Amino acid sequence: MLGLVGTAHSAVIVFDASIEFSGASAPAGLAPWIRTTISDVSANTVSVSFNNINLVGSEFVSKTYLNLNTALNATTLNFTSPVQVGSFTLPDISKGTNAFKADGDGFFDILFEFATPNSQRFGPGESVTYTVSGISGLDATDFNFISVNGPAGNTGYPTAAHVQGIGASGAFSGWVTVPEPSSLALVGFGLVPMLRRRRA
Repeated sequence: MLGLVGTAHSAVIVFDASIEFSGASAPAGLAPWIRTTISDVSANTVSVSFNNINLVGSEFVSKTYLNLNTALNATTLNFTSPVQVGSFTLPDISKGTNAFKADGDGFFDILFEFATPNSQRFGPGESVTYTVSGISGLDATDFNFISVNGPAGNTGYPTAAHVQGIGASGAFSGWVTVPEPSSLALVGFGLVPMLRRRRA
């Protein structure tokens, strides 16, 4: 589910990853498995939060992807002041226009790459939140764009994540994202930002 709540001065976007899109293994817990929340903090500043709300057992996230407004330059974004819940190692963050490909999908602009050794994994119940700035006029809706240049019928997602450690032996993995925009829920008062689609 993708939820978007807005007012004349702020917006909150929620991406609930609840489908496995690569034809591999879905996480074992109830969907949604991962919640990504992007919200306005102040002028030119937003927060980006990843929360593994329904991963279970040995499951962990190794990579998460986001997009940015096509009119903006992702390389100028600053991700600062991380607040983490859990003992995982903070991810490496890479930025570039259509620079990062999620398996089975298209290209994204921002990659969060988490550690995979056992003691450092981003696992069930853990979360991390960043303060994001660096672009004049930046707001939450600038992250409501979709991946490009993926295979026909399996591209155009606003976010994606690679979940590993699936199954009794932890040997399986899958790529998860939000359902199609037809499931979009718009709630709020005042000005509600409209869903914006990324151009190829």
